[in-house]
Amino acid sequence: MVIETKGDASTLPCEVCGKTVPVGQVGGLAVNPHEANRIREKNRKWRAENPGVTRVSDFPRYETAHWEWGHWKCQDDSTWYYIDSQRLQNPKQALGWTLHLMGKHWLLYTDWQAMMWKLGFAVHP
Repeated sequence: MVIETKGDASTLPCEVCGKTVPVGQVGGLAVNPHEANRIREKNRKWRAENPGVTRVSDFPRYETAHWEWGHWKCQDDSTWYYIDSQRLQNPKQALGWTLHLMGKHWLLYTDWQAMMWKLGFAVHP
C-alpha cells in the first residue's frame, strides 16, 4: 500500500468563513460524534426492520456526519471531536489518526475517507 500526498491542507479554506487555515494556527478538523451515533442507530433500526435484505443495492443510501475543516472559532459548539491542523500534516499522521479513529464505533458513520481525499491524502493498494 502506498500513501501519498496530493495536496496541501494549509491551503484549504475554512468551511464557515472561507479563509485559509494555516498550519500552526487554531483550527483543523471537527465532527459531531452524537450526529454519527444518531445515523448509526437509524441504520441499525432499518437493518432490524429489513432482515431479509442482503443486496447492497437494496440498502438505503447512508447519510454521514461531516468532518468540517476550519478555524476553531468558526466551528459549531456542538461539534466537539477535534483534530488540530498541526497533527494532520502528512500521510503518517493521517494514517495514525485513521487507526486511532477505527476504535470509535461512530467512525464508519462519518465522511472521514472523503475528508482524507479532500485534505490531499490518497491511498493506493
